[in-house]
Amino acid sequence: MSFLLPKEYYYTETHEWVSFIDNKAFIGLTHYSTARMGLIIHIHPATRGMIQKGDTLCEIESSKIIIDIKSPLSGTVEEIHEKILTSPELITKDPYSSWIVKLSPQDDSDSAELLTLPQYEFYIKNLWT
Repeated sequence: MSFLLPKEYYYTETHEWVSFIDNKAFIGLTHYSTARMGLIIHIHPATRGMIQKGDTLCEIESSKIIIDIKSPLSGTVEEIHEKILTSPELITKDPYSSWIVKLSPQDDSDSAELLTLPQYEFYIKNLWT
């Protein structure tokens, strides 16, 4: 199975991606994750405000599963991507443009645990062996 992964993003072992732009973290789901979920049909987002690493960012309902997506970072949820709330299938179609939340990270310590692209590719490869 082949997935296109942005080089400049960071990843988690639970298949979220994180993109840092102007000291903000945009968080979404990887293609690997969305391919396994099937068509995403509904999203119940977290509220704005403080969130701790491991807290629920959102609940995603797909054609195959309902799952809680956990935050890979602590910080303040500043924005919820409104477009995916009305058109959740966008995450399935284009997961790297369809971020879920924009977060102001609390500090840099959480980001040290994120995976670089080579680390994430190695992790995915080992899931299949």
